Amino acid sequence: MLKLFIPIAYAVVLIIFATSQFFVPGNPIFIYLLSFYSIRFFPLDVRPAVSVSLLPA
Repeated sequence: MLKLFIPIAYAVVLIIFATSQFFVPGNPIFIYLLSFYSIRFFPLDVRPAVSVSLLPA
């Protein structure tokens, strides 16, 4: 039930003008956090290797 509540609450936050002013600019951060969280569900052979040369970029 909580997994369904989070996207619904986020959609409501984006619809309301007063709160969307704060959450729309934060979308890149939220997308990064979501992808960082969800990468653990991918198998190890699909994940890209960590490259130290790409870290400064």
